[in-house]
This record gives sequence, C-alpha cells and structure tokens, in this order.
Amino acid sequence: MYYFVSWYPLDLSDTKLHPLVESPVKIEIGGRGILKVNRSEKGAIMWFHNGRIIDAGRYSHFTFLDTQRSTGTELEISNATADYEGSYEVVLMTDRCFFRNLITVKVQGKCDHKITS
Repeated sequence: MYYFVSWYPLDLSDTKLHPLVESPVKIEIGGRGILKVNRSEKGAIMWFHNGRIIDAGRYSHFTFLDTQRSTGTELEISNATADYEGSYEVVLMTDRCFFRNLITVKVQGKCDHKITS
C-alpha cells in the first residue's frame, strides 16, 4: 500500500468561483462590509446566509453591488448587527453544474443601546 504525502500546501477552493475577500470578514456593529467573488464562467449566482437564500429586495441590510445591474458577485451588508454574523455561501449555477464557496462573517464591537425598564 502506498500513501501520498504532500510537502506543499494544497488549495482545494473552487477555481470557477473564487472569493476576493479573506474569511472571516470582520464588520463593526452598525458598519458595512462587502463580500466579493470572482467567477470564471457564466451562470446565475445565488447567495445564502446560514442556509437561507438572500433576497436583497426583501432585506434592507443586503445590497448587490456592481455596475451592470447586479451580477451578484458583490454583496454589501450594511448597518450590521449580530444577526448578520455567520456563514455566507455563494453558488454559481451553470447549465452543466454548480460551484460554491463559503465566506464567514464576524460582527464585532460594542452595542450602544441602553436597556431601560
């Protein structure tokens, strides 16, 4: 029996859909952050937050950015709260298959809201 041992780091990320930000992305509470990916194939892009599809028209904290009416390669998170922390999955669907990548977001900082009774 033979075993293969690599002395070089292996990059197992998807080359068809490559993140342009380093995970975890850190966003201050109340601040904004942008998640970016580069794709090498045409197809539809969908974003998910903790397993739920992101509908930017439904949630004001999410906006798709680009100069061509939202290809979905850039997702802006604005006015961040702890609710927007977690795992963001971006999926590229082509006519033959799909590609995916994960980006983790950490929301950090102090909350300025005072609790009154």
